[in-house]
Amino acid sequence: MRVDLSKRTTHTEEFPENFYINFIGGDGLAGKIIYDEVGVDVKPFDPENRVIFAVGPFQGTGIPGDAKFCVSTKSPLTKTYANSMAGANWGPAFKKTGYDTLIIRENKHTEKY
Repeated sequence: MRVDLSKRTTHTEEFPENFYINFIGGDGLAGKIIYDEVGVDVKPFDPENRVIFAVGPFQGTGIPGDAKFCVSTKSPLTKTYANSMAGANWGPAFKKTGYDTLIIRENKHTEKY
């Protein structure tokens, strides 16, 4: 699910299957999206930055640690990739929506996937 705050729009898309195989888990998905879509010259508070909430394939399965989800972006502190993991009810509830990522941005660019 992609959310464009400046246009007040949302849209969904599917990643190719090899995307999930090569970049497993919420951290892998978010890291790859940040790598592909946020350039090295983009500053953390630039509208081209992304904030990504992502879950992995075991989310909500009952496997120990399955309630973890990640939030990733470009860090205002380090100006590099930032990732924070969290647990509790949000991850399993989000997975039940059928999505693996929620990608939030301020302006729209041509999408790679």
